[in-house]
Amino acid sequence: MKPTTILVVAIVVAAMFVMSATADPNEKNLDTSLDPYTPGDLKNPLGADLHELSPNYCNDYNLSSWYDNNKDSALSPGDVIDITHNDTGVKTYWHVDTVTVTIIATDKGDKRADVPKRYFDYVGEAPTKISIEAVLKDPIGLWREIYPGSENYSLTKWTESVTDKAEELTAGDIITLENVSTKSSKELDVLEVKIDIDVRKMCLGECYTEAGCEGDMLGVMPCWQCLGKGPDSADPQGKSWTSIYCTDFCPCPCDESLCWNTTCPDCCDGIDNDKDGRYDSDGGPYGWDFQDHQCECCLDFNESVVDQCGQGGAWPCIPEAATIALVGVGILGIFGIGLRRRE
Repeated sequence: MKPTTILVVAIVVAAMFVMSATADPNEKNLDTSLDPYTPGDLKNPLGADLHELSPNYCNDYNLSSWYDNNKDSALSPGDVIDITHNDTGVKTYWHVDTVTVTIIATDKGDKRADVPKRYFDYVGEAPTKISIEAVLKDPIGLWREIYPGSENYSLTKWTESVTDKAEELTAGDIITLENVSTKSSKELDVLEVKIDIDVRKMCLGECYTEAGCEGDMLGVMPCWQCLGKGPDSADPQGKSWTSIYCTDFCPCPCDESLCWNTTCPDCCDGIDNDKDGRYDSDGGPYGWDFQDHQCECCLDFNESVVDQCGQGGAWPCIPEAATIALVGVGILGIFGIGLRRRE
């Protein structure tokens, strides 16, 4: 095989590794089959159909497992789910950030068969503390368009359907939405009211009742949620934690054989350790906009120093396959140049 052929093959292999590592986004908005008018649905979400609205519209999943980390016997923020893609069968873990009400609507009076449907999620003042029942009874407040747009709106007026005085938001009602930026208003017909969830990838692991990752497994959650770090988990849920899902949002994955007692590594403890306004490898409790890019992986010991994978404070971080492949490209390239010179 010619050196140039070897180099091309190596580049293709490396590209495949890179593409596989970046194919899935870190956040999703999922429309669910859970009934907002039946509280029992949130108490038993297993098997629910999930339809991705954002960022990749039209992917369909099944909610295949659920860890009730908050112990409130209902799907709620802080829980972890895994979802199975209906076409590929691929299963992935996701942290639940928001459980909210969704309005599916069209412009008022537009009866065209092909009129585009618009999806709006209730945001309110505290997105992590939304009461489905309260929103149905009083939907006035801040909403965000999930599909096809992405702007924020104030729902300023709600008119119940003449034929259905249910005293709660239902299909057939009319709403007035004011664009927060432009201040322009529009009336829309409510076609359907559903439940949506916002989920994101995080550095997740198993939380145990005893040190050394022994005893009962309490659930799958971030380290800061298990060991009592970060603003939303002042009381520890467990005594030890081990990573089971080193996600692909860092330059290197993690050594998943390690068990952490009492304290978490800096890059998954939910704290801004270096006071730069950023948290952990995945944004910790605050989301991806607050990701600390100085974390090589979620088990990195140091938020303030950029260490190479497997060295210094980042020793639990292991070079990923894509990195190894690209290094291989360089080696093969040098090898190929040497052969050409010998010819």
